[in-house]
Amino acid sequence: MEKITKKYIIVLYLIFIAVTLSACTSTSKKVTATDVKWDISGNVGDKWKQGQYQFKALTESENGYYYVNSGGLGNLNILYFFDKLTGKSAVVCDQANCKHNDEKCPAYLPPTLTGLCYYSGYIYYLSKDESQSTVLNKMDYDGHNKKVIMTLFNINEAYTASLLTFHRDNLFYTVIGQNNENVKLYRIDMEKNEKQLLVDVSGNVYITELKCLDNNIYYNLTLKAGDGTMTSTIYQYNIETGNTTKLIDGEYCNSYTVTKDYIYYATNHNVNKYEIKSGISSTLLDDVKWGQLSNDGMHLYIDVDKNSKGEDIPRNIFVYDWDDNVIDSIQVWQSMSKLICLFGDTDYLFLKDVIANEIYYFDKTKIGTSDHDWLKAEVIK
Repeated sequence: MEKITKKYIIVLYLIFIAVTLSACTSTSKKVTATDVKWDISGNVGDKWKQGQYQFKALTESENGYYYVNSGGLGNLNILYFFDKLTGKSAVVCDQANCKHNDEKCPAYLPPTLTGLCYYSGYIYYLSKDESQSTVLNKMDYDGHNKKVIMTLFNINEAYTASLLTFHRDNLFYTVIGQNNENVKLYRIDMEKNEKQLLVDVSGNVYITELKCLDNNIYYNLTLKAGDGTMTSTIYQYNIETGNTTKLIDGEYCNSYTVTKDYIYYATNHNVNKYEIKSGISSTLLDDVKWGQLSNDGMHLYIDVDKNSKGEDIPRNIFVYDWDDNVIDSIQVWQSMSKLICLFGDTDYLFLKDVIANEIYYFDKTKIGTSDHDWLKAEVIK
């Protein structure tokens, strides 16, 4: 990863943004290199890391994270950058006295935005055009040079795109038909601009998560029966061979994460560990409902706030080592419906307050210690 040199530091002028997310004023302030450093280092060194390149509310770059907040401006989508080194955030705008409320601002994103992803030096995001077709957009690291690069589908073809992820210079994405009548999984070769249909299933069905690791794409196909019963099947698609393998079949799975040898998955009543080679499952954490799972290559994380009966319990993010030992338990003060856990990378865990539009972060070097403070990302004013 290339280091950012002084000659690339951009002098930023940002309007005053109240910590309480009140309305912006026209006051500007110079932001120095010690505050926020924009990403200008080009291609990602390891662009095949699992889960790093999914379209979501927060996306990692080499030196920090991009995320979208309203900035106190109602329902607007404003792009922010969180610096890993300083723990501070700023609006991605280099214009003095900017109000960040129209397309003239580089941080302004369309109201139809449904996700963003930093990949190979650029920020990609989804939106709808005037015909309500879903399009893939691309912009520079600093919010400039926005352009539509392709139309994924029109309103007659599908209702929405639910999941997208980059992996090995391919874009994988799912689309949901009108009234959930079908679900499709596509693969686009970004170099050749070739589109391939991988999955096409009819019925009240949807894909809940896409995971990428090495040569494989994993997807969870969930079917809802007429009586409301839901069942899930996790498949493995090999990029090189084009072969699809059914791995886990049966009860409803709402979240899972993948390592080289195992799949960890959550059900209505527990969290299980599935060995890919043998096909054998074992229970890792019992009496929990709909846990949210992730891993960063160092640890497994299980976020739970309900027991198997659906009753509220104190919310904790359990941290496991690869010998299935709980090495820490990180408390979260509100439920998943109010604070969404964005698991981040090897450096941080993130929480997003969906009501106050605030970001909190937890330094993973504190795992295994008594210091479990969540810090609110300070927005540079």
